[in-house]
Amino acid sequence: MQEFATIVLAAGSSSRLPFHKACLQLGQTIAIKRVIETTLKSRSTRSLVVLGSRADSLIAEIKDFPVETIINRDYASGRTGSLKCALRHLSDNLEFTAVLIFPVDCPFVSHQVLDSLIDCLLLRPASSTESV
Repeated sequence: MQEFATIVLAAGSSSRLPFHKACLQLGQTIAIKRVIETTLKSRSTRSLVVLGSRADSLIAEIKDFPVETIINRDYASGRTGSLKCALRHLSDNLEFTAVLIFPVDCPFVSHQVLDSLIDCLLLRPASSTESV
């Protein structure tokens, strides 16, 4: 079976905003919930959310979702640090076909787009090591 993990990056401090961008109101929901719902609707088999700045309030917002929450205590190191944190967490299971990276500030990406990325990965030649 093909395994695909999705890593939601939501650890940043949102220093240019008066609130955390993950809490941006989008109709009846907020950005982080919309992004998580998108990953759960996709064919991704495992969803992880990396939090850092204001993690406690964000954990309260996403507690009912079946996702793995990872805390990046060094969130000031940027997205690369959050990605490293998530990949270390995933190192217990390296049986993934691919890992999709989903920044929380892209809440309008649909699950169809994620599934299309998965399809592209499945169609590539087995010897290919290129990123999509």
